[in-house]
Amino acid sequence: MKLYPSPFSNSISDFEKKVKLVKKEFTTLHVDIIDNKFVKNKILSLKQLRKIPQQMNYSFHLMVYNPEKYIKQLKKFRVKEVFIHCEAVNNLDKAISMFKKNKLGVGIAWNPETKVEKHLDDLKKSNEHLIMTIHPGASGRKLLLKTLEKIKKIRKHNKKAKITIDGGINFKTIKEIKKYKPDVIAVTSGIFKGDIKENIRKWHKILS
Repeated sequence: MKLYPSPFSNSISDFEKKVKLVKKEFTTLHVDIIDNKFVKNKILSLKQLRKIPQQMNYSFHLMVYNPEKYIKQLKKFRVKEVFIHCEAVNNLDKAISMFKKNKLGVGIAWNPETKVEKHLDDLKKSNEHLIMTIHPGASGRKLLLKTLEKIKKIRKHNKKAKITIDGGINFKTIKEIKKYKPDVIAVTSGIFKGDIKENIRKWHKILS
């Protein structure tokens, strides 16, 4: 299981400060992009992120409608993968195809309420899946335990699935999370709240 720190910043200075603290400890950063429509909140935009020298790989989580509109901007970054929400597109096949055509690795993100049983045909359209384990839009929210069952359901129908979970991950919830064996955990307040260096030390110990 790998950990991707998730800064969730609304200022360039805060983002840079957080990256400086984690760049030598982790290889990839989980970066949220919000349009304030699909999800109500305001954090750094892609345009603002371009002003910051990229020091880590970025795994982008697009909490936006019509994610295809962001492809041109995304190609300017060093991108590990891009997650798009199945709930935010009119035609998932077309959206995935457009990302692949532009040589961007693309995965499917699932909101807590979305039942994968109703989207079985979509589960093999990508091997990359991101499960929201909180209601998206803010950090520090409580983990929704039932969402962890999606890990089993997705793997049942896609044996090659690589699964990231995002939200409510901290030192109290990780014990239960580990039972489901996600491939990646995206962590915000679980790293950036309190003593960051000590938090990083604890996470390395837990994941070793």
